[in-house]
Amino acid sequence: MNEKIRDVSDSIRKELIPCFDDLYSVSVSLIHKASGALKVLDIGAGAGLLTSFLPS
Repeated sequence: MNEKIRDVSDSIRKELIPCFDDLYSVSVSLIHKASGALKVLDIGAGAGLLTSFLPS
């Protein structure tokens, strides 16, 4: 993704996506609560924001 487009997209994302913080905080908390080895497939079309919240 073009850096300039990504920066603009990131700056207005919370305005465009209702409950933005809830979407990511709930997703990440559910992943952290899972027991055992867990694989997560992030099929989003963005800059990998969800996976940036997860430990590697």
